[in-house]
Amino acid sequence: MNIINLTPSSKMISGKVTDKLGEPYGHITDLLVDPANGKIAMAVLSYGGVLGMGNTSRLIPWEALQMNPNTFDFQISIDKKILEDAPAADASDVTDYKKLTDIFQYYGVPAYWEKNLNFDTTDAVYKEAKVNDHQQYEGSSQISDPRRTPESNNRFVEDVDTDKLEGRPSSQS
Repeated sequence: MNIINLTPSSKMISGKVTDKLGEPYGHITDLLVDPANGKIAMAVLSYGGVLGMGNTSRLIPWEALQMNPNTFDFQISIDKKILEDAPAADASDVTDYKKLTDIFQYYGVPAYWEKNLNFDTTDAVYKEAKVNDHQQYEGSSQISDPRRTPESNNRFVEDVDTDKLEGRPSSQS
């Protein structure tokens, strides 16, 4: 059975943006869609200010954000200082090819309009999961894949003497 999960843009607009540790960065105020392909190209991130006054906005490439499909909040993997030093641009700059290219390069994300880019992965489990191509599945294969065991998924078992931790005679010598 195929699952289709469409999300209204109104739920994504106003989504909180945090870093991986949950440090708040701001919120999404707009989404920019490329009419040529119908895909979201960029998000407008607003931060700072008080009660809507003095906010600063930055254009963020959509690929630089990870959305939680349950809360519609976003995570970005860059330091706050890097975000604050990002090239200033707003929604009126979306027709300026040079500015858009600079923004994508600044965040280290390939510009979506560039052709012949190959970003294929070598992870077989991820490739298999891509058949579902659903954002909720990303990363979950390592948690729910029945073929993965603690021994094959991490080095904890090899590196730590669990017997010693549990007070039994050590099995590692």
